[in-house]
Amino acid sequence: MPGVTEVIKARSYLKANDTEQTKCQYESAVQKGYSLNLEPYNWLLRHYTSKEQWSDAKRVLLLVPAKFSQDALVVEFREVIRQREDKLPKQVNLHRNITTKDTLANRYKSLIAQLPEFDFYTSGNDALVSEDAPMCHQIEYIISHIENELRKAKIAEKSKDYITATYIYEELIANGYWKPEPYNRLLYIYDKAGLTNGVKELLVLAISFFENLQKKQKQELLRLADKYKSRAYAEAKINQGKTVAYFDGFFEIYTPFPDIDVWKRILADITA
Repeated sequence: MPGVTEVIKARSYLKANDTEQTKCQYESAVQKGYSLNLEPYNWLLRHYTSKEQWSDAKRVLLLVPAKFSQDALVVEFREVIRQREDKLPKQVNLHRNITTKDTLANRYKSLIAQLPEFDFYTSGNDALVSEDAPMCHQIEYIISHIENELRKAKIAEKSKDYITATYIYEELIANGYWKPEPYNRLLYIYDKAGLTNGVKELLVLAISFFENLQKKQKQELLRLADKYKSRAYAEAKINQGKTVAYFDGFFEIYTPFPDIDVWKRILADITA
């Protein structure tokens, strides 16, 4: 009988609390069409649903022999997975139709450009603008809006409403948001939803976007450093992977973005 040997091995690993090997043996059994009972299917379905790995759970469910298709356990898991799929995105939409000049990023950059440039605290530029200045209030409004959107997305995730969370994160990315959080959350959701191509597309987009952003930030920081005779300070910050912020952290001039290396490793792993 196909898969029997693997099931016997899985039981031994299960007694030894070796979850990974148990999973491997049960996976091998179901791939071979084990049909004596639902043991390997039951264990795998419970394992994957407990970890919210819905694409794997659905894959195992499809391997259940036809004679067990109406078993109460199978029907229960089928309903659980259906309900979860209803709240998972079915497609990727990273290129929403937003007029470039109207993006949050461009509005933010145009307001930052109205502030005195970063002088490495050598000329008193940071004291030239009051926190009550109109552009400061507008900058605070944009930052507050983004923080509220991220908060709503996190609430949606907590309630397993990944479609709402996905929409918010994709909208922030389309608006040119300059921090990695929505990218990292979307990678998690896309992977959970089994959107493999979406994961790759997002990784490529994230790496390209933040490498270009970091390059521009580095060039601007060094330009200002030369102007204010602070090259050694700027290079030290860059080499140490430190963030350079201005106006008491009101905005960041240079960010190291360590996520870039993480994304590159993930992309290399899934395309190997």
